[in-house]
Amino acid sequence: MPKPQDRPQSKPEPEITLREIFNKAVREVHADFPQLKDRFTIISLQENRMHGNLTAEATGLEKAALNKYVLDTMQSSRDKKSSIASHNANAKIVVFNDVASHLNLFTSPNMLRAIGVMGIIDHEVGHLLVPDAMKYGTLAEKLYSEAAADTYAVIRNLQRFKGHGNPIEILSWQRALAFIEHGSQSHFTSFTLEAFGKVKDKIDFDALTPVETLHLARRFALENAPHESLMRNLLDVFQPYRDALATGMPYSDALKVLAEITLGPNTGYYTFRLGSIVLEQYLEGNIMRGGKHIDLQGPYWDEKRSEIATRYIQVSKEGILTGFPLKAAKQQPAANGNAAPKQGLRASEAIPQKAPAKPAALIDRMRKWF
Repeated sequence: MPKPQDRPQSKPEPEITLREIFNKAVREVHADFPQLKDRFTIISLQENRMHGNLTAEATGLEKAALNKYVLDTMQSSRDKKSSIASHNANAKIVVFNDVASHLNLFTSPNMLRAIGVMGIIDHEVGHLLVPDAMKYGTLAEKLYSEAAADTYAVIRNLQRFKGHGNPIEILSWQRALAFIEHGSQSHFTSFTLEAFGKVKDKIDFDALTPVETLHLARRFALENAPHESLMRNLLDVFQPYRDALATGMPYSDALKVLAEITLGPNTGYYTFRLGSIVLEQYLEGNIMRGGKHIDLQGPYWDEKRSEIATRYIQVSKEGILTGFPLKAAKQQPAANGNAAPKQGLRASEAIPQKAPAKPAALIDRMRKWF
């Protein structure tokens, strides 16, 4: 398997055409996974052009069957109004749907188009290559598959563009927004991306081999993709906000509903984690609706800014134990706490030793637990 230094290097550069982007992407996949030569292609739907060959010999499909498979896959992209990944026998296809694809899903609007396009391509390649990331039978399988594909896309951005465009933060916000405002469950990957963002600075991305990149994405998806029951519960929790939006009320008023859900006195750990991803961006004035920034000013919103900051501190300290009774933090030992034991005492005598529990006392203690 080729090492990272053997890969075609790609850096942020002046705008290039979609054709150049797709050809470069195909060359990268072939360099990383030589076994996919003549078995992998990227199709530009609007240009009706294939980038990378699919041959009957390499795919094991008869020419007529291969052509039908390609045409059916393109039609599926049109029907779904989305870029898609598909595999059949030994053929692997990514269809880029330029009309339907959200180029700002992985990056901010002012970044180079190539970064946004490659984010979408890498996401679909992640579906094809990360183990088990093309399974959609259950909500749990969808949540894992999308988490794996998003994580793979983010890793490839960090390898290729060194994180230009803030892909983790932007993609996490987009996924959280789609869930909270539109109820999109299967593509909710924010918790996985959040976990990845906390440790990304420890990873030597340039040293990762192509296979290691796939398995790193898989590991984060396995560890952090949310349980489907959590998704259903959170869907219900944020329904009042979606109801408020559906009335057509001003965004500033609907966002008060979101704020009360996210920062209420009885708000749960997961509700805060999810709601705060979206709410914080509104509070910071980073979001535009109808061409205008949502400007949340006044005593109510100042109070919410203070509350979300306080809650962030608590969650960062307590993590998954947030909301449960915790022991008081142990006091730091005195400056001389490590002083040597008094002369004449063995070290073991200088430290109070707890007497071993008597068998009867131990049995009584155990009974209290059953």
